[in-house]
Amino acid sequence: MSTRAKTQKKSARPVTREAVIEAAFSVVERDGLAGLNMRRLADALKVQAPTIYWHAGDKAEVIRLMAAQIYDEAYAAVPDMDDWRLWLRRFGHAFRASLLKHRDSAQICVMARPPIDDVEDNAEAISAPLVNAGLDRATALSCLASVLSFTLGWACYQQSDAMHDYLLKLIDFDDSFEKGLNALINGF
Repeated sequence: MSTRAKTQKKSARPVTREAVIEAAFSVVERDGLAGLNMRRLADALKVQAPTIYWHAGDKAEVIRLMAAQIYDEAYAAVPDMDDWRLWLRRFGHAFRASLLKHRDSAQICVMARPPIDDVEDNAEAISAPLVNAGLDRATALSCLASVLSFTLGWACYQQSDAMHDYLLKLIDFDDSFEKGLNALINGF
């Protein structure tokens, strides 16, 4: 038996990019984002760390893929509509729901490096629902950036070990988020 065969771990299922992302979320759920490393990820997948590099690159790429899944889930939850303000409200809620499904997800999204190869294509895709509802692309991107930033900031506080319990004594998270999101969007 070769040395390689002796050192390989028995994988529970085939390793794919999707399996790496799912395992990364599991590691973060258990150990927090600070506990995510390639060794723990490899252990979760029952493979050697180099296998992960083949499917998902380094830790920064794994974090980028995790963030992309969070964003994609939010975009997929909101259908196109004629009212751009209503779309932004629904998107803000969908993005918050996607963030709150995963521990440390706001940090993941803030840390993730953006895909730099397709900036124009990405701008076109993310602004399309708002452009289709009547906004020009620059305004659509600006409004979307504001809602994303507001929602990410809100999720950071809601997911923070240091702030969550304190804020919970002062405010209702859902009601305050709703009021803030509406104030932001009505101000556009």
